[in-house]
Amino acid sequence: MRIMLIYPKYPLKNIVDPDWLEEYNAVSKISCIETGLYDEYEKKLIFSKLSENDRYIFLYRGWMQEPEDHPSYIFPQYPWFSDHIQAKTANSGFFWTELLEPYIIGPTILYNNDFLNSIQSIDSKSFDILSEKLYSLTVPKLGNLLFVKDGVKSETNPVISSAEELSVLLSKMASHTGKFRDGLIFKPAVKVENEKRFFCFAINNNIIVFPQDNSEKEETEFLMSVINTAISVLNLNFFTLDTAYADGKPVLVELGHGEYSSLKNLNPDAFAQILGSVTEKF
Repeated sequence: MRIMLIYPKYPLKNIVDPDWLEEYNAVSKISCIETGLYDEYEKKLIFSKLSENDRYIFLYRGWMQEPEDHPSYIFPQYPWFSDHIQAKTANSGFFWTELLEPYIIGPTILYNNDFLNSIQSIDSKSFDILSEKLYSLTVPKLGNLLFVKDGVKSETNPVISSAEELSVLLSKMASHTGKFRDGLIFKPAVKVENEKRFFCFAINNNIIVFPQDNSEKEETEFLMSVINTAISVLNLNFFTLDTAYADGKPVLVELGHGEYSSLKNLNPDAFAQILGSVTEKF
């Protein structure tokens, strides 16, 4: 069994997107991994090598895609390790926040787009009315210092302490994406320490976690508890967990999909070695 690892193609050139080049070069050194490129504009795959005599599991690593643009949706004839359905589930806080509530930081309030539109059209150029209403609704429950994001991603400096600051933040979010993906998520702004990112693979009752560091027992037990819940309840087999400490206790900051999550400060060569070892579990 081999892995066909698909990366985003750079527009107008048959090369990998430069932002993924370091990881692409690292995995290209692993003998059981072949690489390919996904052209999201022309909706085609370009393989470095695809042998009829080998069996492959396909895996995408690249930029976030709408479900209908995900390569597993465009090319269902290939056996994908993780697909557009899992990507949507893991990538939106509206799918997993309530299910993983015991592990996350503080109470969380989710306002879906239907509710937001009932207050003020989310296609508006100004969000003053929406911000005033949301801030007045949320502060009594979460306090006046709030972390705000849409269902998928947070902006730089996502912490606000007034309706005016919320309006500015919402305008910035709308200008970048043209919409609030799934809705808005509010959390109390909590100081955290020792943030870490873990990649998690679930294959045939085997769980592989990268990096495999020497965590404290409490952190390891917390991590495995979250992983087992994500696998069983959300039916995920490739995802990331961002963890940290708040008030001396391990907490879940974010769950993401393994296809879209960057390595942050993790070593790409070590990540490539883990991907190579994953093939042995199929």
